[in-house]
Amino acid sequence: MRSFGIPRPYLEIIHPLDKDIFVSRKQDWKYLILPVVTLLIFSVAPEVSMLVLIIDVVGLDMILLLLEAQVLMLILGLYHQWLRPVLMSLNKQLEKMDPHYFIPSLDILKKYPPMIFHAVPFLVGMSFMLALNMSLYS
Repeated sequence: MRSFGIPRPYLEIIHPLDKDIFVSRKQDWKYLILPVVTLLIFSVAPEVSMLVLIIDVVGLDMILLLLEAQVLMLILGLYHQWLRPVLMSLNKQLEKMDPHYFIPSLDILKKYPPMIFHAVPFLVGMSFMLALNMSLYS
């Protein structure tokens, strides 16, 4: 193992390919699965006992991954149906009220990063007013 100028004891502590760390993480995962599976096994409902068999065959991590995907799709569906139209109407109202407010495109942001401040409503106008106020009274 190369040291790259780092003393060897430090490399042994923080080395990312240490097999003991991976083994302990796998054992921790097994210990975290155990209470969930025992709770499902001792459940009274027959549907849950069938779920235990499916979890045993497929694996709890795969079941949790599928549940996570379902929750993500639900959140995305709610965003596109309910939240996005509300935000778009709010965006149109803010564009009418604040002359300095607009949401710059990604190309503009790559060329001029400070343009992101125009995406915050009333920030540019208020900063002009504060700068004017400070210059007049100082």
